[in-house]
Amino acid sequence: MLPMLELHWVLMLNWVLIATPASQTTDIPRIDLAAVRQVQPAQTTPAMNAWAEAVFRGFDSPRGPKHLASSDQRHLAARFAHLAEALLAPEGLGLEESLERTPTAVEAFASRRANCLGLAHLTVALGRLADLPITFVEEAAAAALEERDGIRVAHRHAAAGWSEGEYVWVFDFAGLRRRPATDVVMLTDHQARGQLYANRGAEALLAGDPQSAVPWLEAAVELVSEDWVWRNLALALVRSGRPAAARVAREHASNLAGRLATSQ
Repeated sequence: MLPMLELHWVLMLNWVLIATPASQTTDIPRIDLAAVRQVQPAQTTPAMNAWAEAVFRGFDSPRGPKHLASSDQRHLAARFAHLAEALLAPEGLGLEESLERTPTAVEAFASRRANCLGLAHLTVALGRLADLPITFVEEAAAAALEERDGIRVAHRHAAAGWSEGEYVWVFDFAGLRRRPATDVVMLTDHQARGQLYANRGAEALLAGDPQSAVPWLEAAVELVSEDWVWRNLALALVRSGRPAAARVAREHASNLAGRLATSQ
């Protein structure tokens, strides 16, 4: 059994790009919109189930959060800390940070590599197997945007978290720490899935493959309402030879941003 973690950590922000440079991006297989919609970032496999069972075997029996009283909050925090240690420790899963293609939980588990969003999906997936009330969170501060060859790149930090009233336990590659709830925004599973789709689309654009980017971004805008995702979709459509559809996407972006879209 892995040692227990202290439930106090120094805050270290671990920002990564919502899209990565083409030189660091692996090839993205072609996939249509219907197939993209079937991609479930927090899906698990039998191997992941077995790993989660082994991690908590002998630690304590998992107990559903809806049955826990307030006096059990520290027990939940200890279980969350145990999972966090198991994910990052060399004697555990030994997950390493990588700025390559944003992985699903299954992909991150298999490769032992992930960016912050991939780690969040893996942590949520494995934590829920152990009946931990974990969800997705992101920094409350607005994302910093930059433009690369017309592609909107958002610097945004996602993590796994668990709400504890006025505080939220947040876990990423910097470790696990307890933060004021006002520092983070809780995300739904749909929003987190939309972020993965948006990442995949931006990664394909940066890799010079706009046709692969289109279905990922089309799926993303069904789940997240952010103007930069619509702008990336418009760019992917233009570069795929679909100017009429691109104009519609730009209009959506302008409406969301509250301003007219700039001409390309």
